[in-house]
Amino acid sequence: MMSRIERDHNIFLVADDDLFVRSLVSRALKDYGKIVELTNGNDVVDRFLEISPDVLFLDIHLPEKSGLDILDEIIKKNKDAFVVMLSADSHLGNVVITRKAGAKGFITKPFTKQKLLETVRRCPSFKTP
Repeated sequence: MMSRIERDHNIFLVADDDLFVRSLVSRALKDYGKIVELTNGNDVVDRFLEISPDVLFLDIHLPEKSGLDILDEIIKKNKDAFVVMLSADSHLGNVVITRKAGAKGFITKPFTKQKLLETVRRCPSFKTP
């Protein structure tokens, strides 16, 4: 499989059980790359390893498996993974825990397109279309 850096397009993986949140991310980033959406925590690690997204937007509270557990698994497999946590539950403890665990960012719901774009532009493999 081609690495994120070698690929000529961006891939964003959005793992959130809220259809509205997934559609907000998809609409905001559709002109910047391919969007893959997941609603269930059980599928995230396998899909991440399969598609090697430039950015994974990961909800803390997912059905079947916690976003914190998923983050831990992904960072153990790929310490350079660009994982950005999404949550309305943005108290300082969650932000600190996820950053210490390897997340590259934390975006509080609701969010703006501008906030998403600022975040993806920090990703080393992000390609401007």
